[in-house]
Amino acid sequence: MKTLLVTIALFSFCTQYYPERFANVTQYAISSSLETPKGIRVDPGHHQVDLAKIDRYVDELEACIGKAIKRDAFAVKFPDDLYISPCTGEELFPCKMPVDVCIKKVVDNHVQLIPGSPCTLDELPCLPCPCHCRAAIQANAAVITNTKMNLFKAELTRLVTGVNNPWENNYLAKCLR
Repeated sequence: MKTLLVTIALFSFCTQYYPERFANVTQYAISSSLETPKGIRVDPGHHQVDLAKIDRYVDELEACIGKAIKRDAFAVKFPDDLYISPCTGEELFPCKMPVDVCIKKVVDNHVQLIPGSPCTLDELPCLPCPCHCRAAIQANAAVITNTKMNLFKAELTRLVTGVNNPWENNYLAKCLR
C-alpha cells in the first residue's frame, strides 16, 4: 500500500506543467536554435550535439517512469564555457552551487581525484577546483548539461517528477542509467 501511495504521489507531478521550483544556479541565455526530431528545443552553443541521443534519453526516461514527458515544456542547453576539471577530470560548467551542497556531493558521491590533482578531497572545493556542475535545471524550463550528458536523465527526472534527489528513490533510480 505504501508503494502504491508513493507511486501515485510521484506521478501526480507529471500531469502538470513542471511546477517544482528548483534552485537556479545558472543564468544562461538560451537560443533554442535547433530542435530534435521529436520537438525538444536545443541550444547547442558551439558544440556538435546528437539530437537523436537527446530524444532517445527522453524516450527511455518516459518509458521507465511510465508517464508522457511534455517535450515542448523544456529546452536543453549545452554551455559554451564547459571545461575539464583539473581535480576530477569531469566536464563541468560554472554554476552557483552552495558550498555546503558541493561538500555533501563530494562525500556522498565518493568523488575520485585524478592523479596530479591540485587539491585533496579534504580541500574541495578549492580555488583550482570550485564547485561547478555537470548538469542543472534553469528557471524550471531548461536542462543545462555537459556534452557527455551523464546527468541529463537525472536533471530531467527532477524536472518532470518534482523529486529533488531521484537517486534516493528506488523507483526512479533505475531510470537514471
